[in-house]
Amino acid sequence: HEDNKMKSRKLLTVLTAAVLGLWALPSLAVPTLTISDGLGNSITVEDNDGNDGNANIGTVSFSGTIGDWSITVAAGVDFFLNGQADGTHIDLVSLVSTGLLDPSPQTLTIDFSTEYERGGKFIASIGGTTDGSIVASVWEDDMEILNSGEITPSSGTAFAWSGTETIIADGSYKLTERVEITHESGQAVATSFDYEVKVPEPTSLALLGLGLLGLGFARRRV
Repeated sequence: HEDNKMKSRKLLTVLTAAVLGLWALPSLAVPTLTISDGLGNSITVEDNDGNDGNANIGTVSFSGTIGDWSITVAAGVDFFLNGQADGTHIDLVSLVSTGLLDPSPQTLTIDFSTEYERGGKFIASIGGTTDGSIVASVWEDDMEILNSGEITPSSGTAFAWSGTETIIADGSYKLTERVEITHESGQAVATSFDYEVKVPEPTSLALLGLGLLGLGFARRRV
């Protein structure tokens, strides 16, 4: 009888671990920031290496120059890895500027990559200001799965874009958010942005569902 109880407890422990393993979306590899001007000037910064300007786990930061580009800050965050999210959630922020460019125009590409085991339907959104133009994309391994097309400011220098896509993954994959910034030659040309890619957490989806349900009741009452 005691043996049966022990077997039941072990089975329950195994099943619980399996369920938790399916529920979690762990990142597996070291988050990496890659910046390139397309003219042979580039830098790759890994989490907590000698070039990383942020000591926090899951956050990679760089400040400096790449060719003619001055990078006040470029920082990527894996919110799952640093414990601030229950699922896939990465964010890339940057402030860059240029002066006179030779050749002109020039495009700076900023990638933030990390690795996950499972996919899902994610939301990508970017907003900021630019004196040039922006292209935002999402990559699964080496395959582009979402692209904003060229984003130009809609009001003054402000811009915004969002899109959704589903990652179907069998095993681990590299998730990358990429931003391509194009500047023409000029004095004090600048771009800043915040680019977020995330799979909404179950609680967020539940709240969204309740909100939509509430809207449905409100419309019936009108």
